Amino acid sequence: MLLRNSEQDGEKALPITEDQAGHVKLYVEVFTGEAEESAESTGGLQETFRRLDDSIEIVQDQAEATHSYLWVIPSLSWSQDDTGGDPPSVLLRKDQDTGIDHERIMELQEQIDTNILSINFTNPWLVNEIEPGADAVLSTFNTTPEAVIGLIRGEYASTGQMPFTVPASQESVEQNASDVPGYAEDPDCAYVDSEANTWDLRHGLGYED
Repeated sequence: MLLRNSEQDGEKALPITEDQAGHVKLYVEVFTGEAEESAESTGGLQETFRRLDDSIEIVQDQAEATHSYLWVIPSLSWSQDDTGGDPPSVLLRKDQDTGIDHERIMELQEQIDTNILSINFTNPWLVNEIEPGADAVLSTFNTTPEAVIGLIRGEYASTGQMPFTVPASQESVEQNASDVPGYAEDPDCAYVDSEANTWDLRHGLGYED
């Protein structure tokens, strides 16, 4: 589902239309928190793009890219990361339990003109570091690459809505009452993105928004 879709030169970042596709050079990278797994997943996703949509050129060098697709797929091991009264961190950073290389993501966002960021929301992650540099943000829920590519290309409409509230900060996470759903918390607990969208329960955009 679509969480943010910024405008550049009078056009939204998504979808990539047929008229645009031939001019797109797409850099693809997956971030899982483990270097070997990330590299393997990146190669697989690149091949899936090539197989399903040969109208977009996939490039290996970010310096050649006009667009990036960065798919963040975090995970936590509660048995390993929840230790000594210190619960696992849901912050998407390299130095936190998720191990997501936020510095690499931000570097790519600086280098490449148009950046599409996907985040796999198996948990309500803290996205403060990596959201602002994106031009479009998608949420996935163990979604197949084929479905994501179809959404990026506008083969079907974005109609989904978030099933929970994304927290604004670590303080929001720590103050969250376990028996109170996110939508019933203080509104300031919900993340507000760089275009003032509030990522609370049922947030989701269509391409016409």
